[in-house]
Amino acid sequence: MKETAIITILNISRAYEIRHFQVRIPRDTQSICAIELTVRANGKSLGKVAPVENILNYQRNPLFGDLMLFSCEEGNCFYTGELHESDNNSLMFDFSKFEKDEFAEWTHGAKQEAEEVTVDGDTTVVMGVYRDKTGKAITEIRGYEIKVIIWIKTKD
Repeated sequence: MKETAIITILNISRAYEIRHFQVRIPRDTQSICAIELTVRANGKSLGKVAPVENILNYQRNPLFGDLMLFSCEEGNCFYTGELHESDNNSLMFDFSKFEKDEFAEWTHGAKQEAEEVTVDGDTTVVMGVYRDKTGKAITEIRGYEIKVIIWIKTKD
């Protein structure tokens, strides 16, 4: 078996925008095994990493929106999740990072982790719905780009 990624890019430019999309799955797919999400603001960032002076203050992570993925088969809704720009609290108790501008790989979306899902390979189309939750802040960041990465296992 070989793992392959199918990447779908969504550009969001309006507040509270709802995007419906479809992803075609190859016929030789054995299963859908993971989902990965990334987001990149076109302009200014929605959130900031907690500076060292406030290292003990918990900060809420900025929410961009939520995503739901559906298969046309029995599984129906197999993934739902929220999309955040960064984890503002990832350095909260990491005292090895004492410089203000020193960032770890997790703080700017440079390192993502795929969430495991199990969907049968009979699915030929995955339908998705993305709902923007940025509201008025979208004018400050001038829109953003989302990558929905669907990992599949194909038959050799």
